[in-house]
Amino acid sequence: MGSSIVVTGATGFIGRHLLEALGQDHDIWALSRVAPGLRGVSLPASARWIPVDVAQPRDLRAAVDAIVQAGGAEILIHLAGHYDFTGERNPEYLRTNVEGLRNVLEVASELGVRDFVFASSVAACAFPPPEHAVSERSPPAGDTPYAESKRAGGAMLAEHRGPFRRWIVRFAAVYSDWCEYEPLYRFLETWLSRRAQSRILAGSGLSAIPYLHVRDAVAFIQRLIDRRDALGDGRILLASPDGATSHLELFEAATGACFGERSSPILLSQRICRSGLWARDLVRRTVGSRAFERPWMGKMIDLQLAVNAERTRKLLDWAPRARLGILRRIPFLIQNRKGFEPEWQRRNRAALKGPRSVDNLRIVAHLERRQEEIADSLTSYVMAPQRNGRFVRLRAMGAEQQRADSLVLLRALAEAVRTGEKALFRSRCQDLARRRRAEGLPPQELTALLDTLGDQCVLSLTDQDPSPRWSLGLYDHITMTVQFGIDDVLDVFEEEPGQGTRRPGVSPSRAAGSYPS
Repeated sequence: MGSSIVVTGATGFIGRHLLEALGQDHDIWALSRVAPGLRGVSLPASARWIPVDVAQPRDLRAAVDAIVQAGGAEILIHLAGHYDFTGERNPEYLRTNVEGLRNVLEVASELGVRDFVFASSVAACAFPPPEHAVSERSPPAGDTPYAESKRAGGAMLAEHRGPFRRWIVRFAAVYSDWCEYEPLYRFLETWLSRRAQSRILAGSGLSAIPYLHVRDAVAFIQRLIDRRDALGDGRILLASPDGATSHLELFEAATGACFGERSSPILLSQRICRSGLWARDLVRRTVGSRAFERPWMGKMIDLQLAVNAERTRKLLDWAPRARLGILRRIPFLIQNRKGFEPEWQRRNRAALKGPRSVDNLRIVAHLERRQEEIADSLTSYVMAPQRNGRFVRLRAMGAEQQRADSLVLLRALAEAVRTGEKALFRSRCQDLARRRRAEGLPPQELTALLDTLGDQCVLSLTDQDPSPRWSLGLYDHITMTVQFGIDDVLDVFEEEPGQGTRRPGVSPSRAAGSYPS
């Protein structure tokens, strides 16, 4: 087996493809906030997943302890990061891209890491003047919130005095044969539709950026790992083809592949487009449903983020494959959109970079902090005299037993929320149901207890954030997990005596821990 590698952001777009490729030759520690199963990721046998939010030092500490105990790691590939296309200063840029990187750098030495790869983007650079191109020497001088966070991260990496080599990799816009890159997805959905604006292109249609197929992105990292001993420390590398691909080129390729002949675009002047963006955004703001296109995008009309990656190609003896170039792959994207539309929509909607539901690890942090308080509250609720008719048998077992059961369920619930796997909580509910059924407890008392447990958790955490996103996160991660547990309890009480049938997918081995050993 090759090197031991830590990958942060391991269940993200590049990360999940990288795991599959590196897992054939290396031992992988996959660190991410989202459980692999929730992203449809199948970990290779050589990979071990640990739930980690890089902005939470406590999460990182648990991961470091596990990795060090297993012998440490030689390479750290830092893919974790936030970006979106709103143009707004989302707090995640500072929390994840800056503070998260600082936390990872602080623990890298403890892991024994010799090489540190920091993922960035050519979008961190400013648009070059006409007839010029972004190169490895270009500073991260872009004026977007994303560029500012990557500029801060790059400076931090350069100043860090860890005993390891470091490289910054600036990727082009990474896509797949299913698209999975939001701006391109939005373009295709508009251009190939029957909407009135389906043929409209902004300016002269010359807005352009470079695109890189995800298979070439993975191949780039593999080549970097293979040739790292020949590279100098502190280099900036460009994972990108040369030049850039314009909206007009994409429009013609997409309409030609979809309709059999290229459509003729309608070109709107920059002035009209910019005014239209402001006007539409103002209207959409009033109804609370803003469009993907925002006013800030108007200033980029007809600008080209052309790239010259000659130095990187020579250093790594690597180049993007011509057959994976964006214009060559457009027919493959269109075929997937035509032939497998449900899967096309599922993948692309999962990749959208708009506001997301509340992160599960944030919920876990609050849940664990208030665990004892919730257990006390639940016990008091059950033991209150006015609940005598609802919890007859549970009250007879005493407050001490009730509190012990509450803590077991709360810990299992926290672990289910942390990992995205409901199996542990469901298994605990099944075990508790079998014990209480044998003691003569009626099922309605146990289901009422679980309902109250879910309500107590939600009520206890609601005050942490007034936003609808937080409420949605609590519903997804707590309320629905508890409902699965209630359903399992009812299944147990419906079993024939001695049957002991577990529901498919809820096995003790799956529920045994946070990550495979």
